[in-house]
Amino acid sequence: MANRIEGATYFSTLLCGAITLPAGSVDKTTVATSAGIEQTKLEHQHRIGYHQAKSDATADNRIVYTCYGTTGSVLAVEAGTQVVCGGDSTITIAVNRKRGAASVAVLSASIVLDSNNVVYTPEAGTIDTANDDLLEHDCLEVAVTVSPGSGTLGDGLFVSITVAEDAA
Repeated sequence: MANRIEGATYFSTLLCGAITLPAGSVDKTTVATSAGIEQTKLEHQHRIGYHQAKSDATADNRIVYTCYGTTGSVLAVEAGTQVVCGGDSTITIAVNRKRGAASVAVLSASIVLDSNNVVYTPEAGTIDTANDDLLEHDCLEVAVTVSPGSGTLGDGLFVSITVAEDAA
């Protein structure tokens, strides 16, 4: 049988075997600044940057991230240029998850930058939710391919990948 106490009640010390709090009753304002919560109890968000110098984009495959937490997920991928492509030139960006020898695309389709893009305005990729999960020691690779066509390639390529990672 449960007991009920109505109204405000002060306890100088309360010892409980277990306590069930209502959903949403603990938020960041109720945690003391000096609480010293261990990093192993937190989820971390990282924004990984990849960029090329402000000159014509070049083909490249580069590992940009290693997961050190127990698990994680890719939340977003965006790419853009400082100078857009001219004519029919394109820059194609893929992001691949490397798990041991296996490699899968994180995006459901590569990001293609062309003359229709706007400078410094990133184009968002669509995450493939079947391949967005990360495990400890998984790597993310940015793969860039270029097609000069009859125009000019964009300059100053940049890619941003947002990852949530659980602490180890």
